[in-house]
Amino acid sequence: MHRISKFFLTFALIAMIHFTAYANNKVGYNEVQKKVQAAAAYLSEQGEKGLEQFNVDGSPWVFGDTYVFVLNCAEDEMAAHLDKWLIHYKLSDILDEYENYLALELCAAARKPKGWWVEYWWPRPGKTKAMRKISYVLKVPGQPYEVVAGIYNSDKTVEELNEMIK
Repeated sequence: MHRISKFFLTFALIAMIHFTAYANNKVGYNEVQKKVQAAAAYLSEQGEKGLEQFNVDGSPWVFGDTYVFVLNCAEDEMAAHLDKWLIHYKLSDILDEYENYLALELCAAARKPKGWWVEYWWPRPGKTKAMRKISYVLKVPGQPYEVVAGIYNSDKTVEELNEMIK
């Protein structure tokens, strides 16, 4: 009986440490927006040869509890993503949980000169249940790409976030 109690105590402690580490890694909308702007600047300079970094866990584009991914709206494809199965996937075929064409919404939002926030429902990496995600998208200057990163269950609406874009 003592071994079982020790096991559950150890398990509970590990779970608590993991949850605390995860909670401390959550990023806010300002950090997402700055990272997307940095990614756009990086890809503007690097072009196609810079895409691979966005496919690798542990790269500078994976931060906190989120990551930057890259669209090529002109070619209707996902240019780079942590989920390898999405790379080269046809954007017009990607639906969120509520059957919204989320990539097409992101492409339309990328036409805004300073970027734009879009809301959709998508699972966290490694999960299957979709959650509310708000993503900031920005066109990469001089390249055929758009960069995107988002946060789950933000306390702000997309309208509030888009009002803050200056």
